[in-house]
Amino acid sequence: MIEDTSFFDWLYGIRQLLARGSRPDVIVLMLSPDQLLSDSFRGEYTAFRLMGTSDTLEAGRRLGLTNSQTADLYMSSMSAFLGMRNNIRRRVLLTIVPGLRDLLPHLNARQEPVFDDAAASEKFALRLRELHQLCSAAGVRFALVVPPTGDSTFERWTQLIEAAASQTGTDVRVPVKASEISGGLFSDGFHLNEAGTALLTDRMSKILPQMLNHQ
Repeated sequence: MIEDTSFFDWLYGIRQLLARGSRPDVIVLMLSPDQLLSDSFRGEYTAFRLMGTSDTLEAGRRLGLTNSQTADLYMSSMSAFLGMRNNIRRRVLLTIVPGLRDLLPHLNARQEPVFDDAAASEKFALRLRELHQLCSAAGVRFALVVPPTGDSTFERWTQLIEAAASQTGTDVRVPVKASEISGGLFSDGFHLNEAGTALLTDRMSKILPQMLNHQ
């Protein structure tokens, strides 16, 4: 698991796994609707953990990065210190600043995503197709799991994702339906609490064998 990741982090992450010879039966990626739609990624950290050096140049062009930003990605893909420096800085701050760990959730308050349905539908289809084709070219099945979120948009977005999946031939599973979601499942509106984790774990224990057997 690599935290705080979105579509582009794992597009390049999966590409790198396959480029290094990994050939699982199926790759199961878990992304929420707004993570699948997001154009953001974790920069130097992703470059070091998930990208190949040549991928950083493509990412720079595709994401409209400046030459300096692209150079940072390129160097970070080869350097643990450059790639991990933001994480190092964060751990140092958490150690030396009293109460920072408790303060961070309030500084990073989550807002519900706002997307136009038509634009979101098109983007869902394009991204699912790209992931599906990337895996298929290597003889690997691809599946997407959409985890529950506390957003009021969850039901609408999952319907759009399932419609896009039918267009692209992608296996998409929604283990916890919108009707089952309550505020009591989350610690902060996005991350699951103990009850939410137990529910999702139970559902995934049933879904994963089906995915492996292509049911």
